[in-house]
Amino acid sequence: MTLDVQPFAIASGVSLAAALGIASLRPRWIVAGAPWVLAIVAALTATAVALIVEVNPLRLSIALDPSSEPLIPRSDPSREAYSRATRFFGTDDVYVVALETDDIFERESLLALQRITNDIRRLAGVRSAQSLADVLSFRYVPDDDYVDVSRFIVKVPEDPAALAELRRRALADPLYRKTILSTDGRTAAINVSFHPMTDGEFLERDLDGQIAAILARETGDGRRVFVSGRPHVRAVAHHLMVDDLQRLLPLSMLLAAIVVFVLTGSMRSVVVPLSSCLLSTLWTFGAMALLGIDINVITLVLAPTLVCVGSVYGVHVIARYEQIAASAPNSRVAATRCL
Repeated sequence: MTLDVQPFAIASGVSLAAALGIASLRPRWIVAGAPWVLAIVAALTATAVALIVEVNPLRLSIALDPSSEPLIPRSDPSREAYSRATRFFGTDDVYVVALETDDIFERESLLALQRITNDIRRLAGVRSAQSLADVLSFRYVPDDDYVDVSRFIVKVPEDPAALAELRRRALADPLYRKTILSTDGRTAAINVSFHPMTDGEFLERDLDGQIAAILARETGDGRRVFVSGRPHVRAVAHHLMVDDLQRLLPLSMLLAAIVVFVLTGSMRSVVVPLSSCLLSTLWTFGAMALLGIDINVITLVLAPTLVCVGSVYGVHVIARYEQIAASAPNSRVAATRCL
């Protein structure tokens, strides 16, 4: 169960204003009640961790959303236009594989195209895989005065003359050119569509990885493969987001710690600001989990940004405290004056 953003924002704003007011007007209360302040911090942190981490099974409750939809404002009229277009013309979630060779109408190239198409079609979750290897052909036969409807390739021929005739027919057909065949006859496409599933199900089944394994078996011998389409882009974006999260946050903290230590030479000036901004970053992601907000291509940089910006403010607070502490009778007085 998630909360609405607006009531949460109002409640958070009021709480922040009250906390800042107490710290500014009654700093002695904060210093004297330090154990209570730390207890509140610990409670908020434990709550954030509980919101972010699910125990059974052990996983993060915040999902990674690699789609491009978050880049479009919710009020943008193009959202409705896009939704209407997909209702009328079908989804645009097409997965495209391109097989490039010196000549796609060589026997070995057509056999490779056939193997790739059949192997992809057998994957669980794949609804269809269409290429020259199995596409229908609509051809008028003048001698018999009828339209022949059959597969374009029933069996890959061995005769060079039959292969040349396939090439001529394919390049002459406007339905094939620039959809499943390039105009120079060197590249053939395999258009893959999937059964309805969420991005999470697509990633969990690793369909992108399974297709990549199939393509890896067919590369070489003058053949190259390229992959495109929104499902592939989302899968790649998801893996990049995971890698970035695993690297950016630790690297940003390490870099901030090094810079602060070089500038101040004090370990306390490193630990206190970084601990403060790290906790607030954890609270932020806890709030995102509470509100049902996923990590997308925009909010991906939120954690390292908060660490870098928050640590700067923490350094100013520590520097101010140490300046006051140099002439204050004790640390409690210095902390009160600093607040």
